[in-house]
Amino acid sequence: MAIFSKPTTVSYTCYELGHCWTPYCTNASFDIAKSVFREGLIIYGSLYVIAAIFKRKGLKHYVDKVVPEILRSTIFLTINGTLFLSMFCIWRKSLGELYFLTASFVPCVIASIAAILFERKIRRGPLAVYLLNLAVETGFRMLVERKLFRPIEHGEVYIFSVVSAIYLYLFRRREGLPSSANSLFSFFLGKDESPKEIKANADASQGSAAKSSSSLQSSSTALSPPPSSSSSSPSSSDQQSANDKRTNDKTGTSELQQHPSSSSSIPSSSQSASTTVSSSSSSSSSSSSCKPSKTRAFVQGLSQCISYVPILDQCLRELQQWTGAAKSWLEGAWPKHHTCPHQHSCLSYITKGGMSMFAFGYSIQAIISTLSSLTAILKRPSVLKKSLLSQANLKLAAFLASFNAVYRAVNCILRWIRNKDDEIHGLIAGALAGLSLRFYKSVTIALYAATKLSEILYFKGIDTCGLPHIPNADIFLYAFSTAFIFHAAVMEPHTLRPGYWKFLLRVTGHRFAHMNRRLLDKFGVNSSKLYPNYWPIYDTRFTKLTPSPN
Repeated sequence: MAIFSKPTTVSYTCYELGHCWTPYCTNASFDIAKSVFREGLIIYGSLYVIAAIFKRKGLKHYVDKVVPEILRSTIFLTINGTLFLSMFCIWRKSLGELYFLTASFVPCVIASIAAILFERKIRRGPLAVYLLNLAVETGFRMLVERKLFRPIEHGEVYIFSVVSAIYLYLFRRREGLPSSANSLFSFFLGKDESPKEIKANADASQGSAAKSSSSLQSSSTALSPPPSSSSSSPSSSDQQSANDKRTNDKTGTSELQQHPSSSSSIPSSSQSASTTVSSSSSSSSSSSSCKPSKTRAFVQGLSQCISYVPILDQCLRELQQWTGAAKSWLEGAWPKHHTCPHQHSCLSYITKGGMSMFAFGYSIQAIISTLSSLTAILKRPSVLKKSLLSQANLKLAAFLASFNAVYRAVNCILRWIRNKDDEIHGLIAGALAGLSLRFYKSVTIALYAATKLSEILYFKGIDTCGLPHIPNADIFLYAFSTAFIFHAAVMEPHTLRPGYWKFLLRVTGHRFAHMNRRLLDKFGVNSSKLYPNYWPIYDTRFTKLTPSPN
């Protein structure tokens, strides 16, 4: 981590060191505010509008909620960036020189607390977790830069494997994960493995069994003769039997005409049970077919359009026949363990999950690649084909597909081996599925998952183990994490995640790179490593600094 204990100071002005593009502190803060506000509108505007589109809200939602949220988050980002530079100047003028801590860490703590207090409470927690994750990664890079730690090959894969094992063990437990995390894993792995879905399937099977047993009881009751009354006299019993005989003689012919055989008029228990189950399933299927989904309607409309093109229509029909045969083979030709919660065979369950996640991952990465190359595509449309068919799209697809398929496969195999379903299966399956990050190696994913898991476990510890609840912990966590990252951005920008460094340059109009970090090399952390030859063009009316030879 950064060396906070160094007593070294620098006596340069904030113009010579920080806002080198203008000698006036007020103008510098105003320039940063304009740039951050403009980029914040673009970033948060795109983010919140896309989220609202997926939620399918009306115009009133955009006016009443989306626009105020965009403005509030944009102002939050503007306060953070602008106040950081302002506090940098204030501390420099107050102390007369810059210390290692006052160069960036202390000013950013003050700016971050003021900014996060303006942001909505619902966003403070996620922001704190994200910045803590980034701070941990930055600290690790600092240790590697100082040769105090040697990176482990595929270390992020092993971290993600351990984290996935704990996550998916909690996923298999009732109320093991918060609803948001539970919904996320249900999307990527399917709802069949969640305890709620397993309980719902069990309740449904018990309900159908109860209905079958009740129908059996009713049929047996209808077939059994009524009990005779012991209090009735023999004479009345004889009279009743005589009346019954006369009645049977009169109605026997008509009953035989209505029921030509006794076997057809008396249903067996298996027939009764199957009738009950089939009637319930037919009613549910009819109710679902009465309300076709929008996706099914879209597919039907697309198929109708394709039918006007003979070649495409023939190809579509052959594809439907092939996929139908493959689906029937997967669902029917392979067995399923009686404890498995899925409907069809285990092989079908594994294959469908892997293929759906492969398609999802490929589509998402292709869309991201296309949007990032939009300017180039408008100039050269041939770039679109390269973006859609890039091999880079396969990495995310392979990661998501293998994560899903391995998790499902291991669960099914363990059910077959142990002949029971158990929560510990989620731990083993999660550990093996986490190794799929090898296809899409990402320190960001591994550390964010670990940071979020730490948050979940800590809140569980508050409820169960009596861990202390720290009021406003998200505010202080965000403030100190952001200050640590900004301190690295000023003193050691080469230790930052490259993507976040580009983000800082974007929101500040590349002014973060205009600091004269050669003056900070005095602190001994190699501040000018990224820009060793950069020297600002100063206004000679405000400084007499000249570049010194390297």
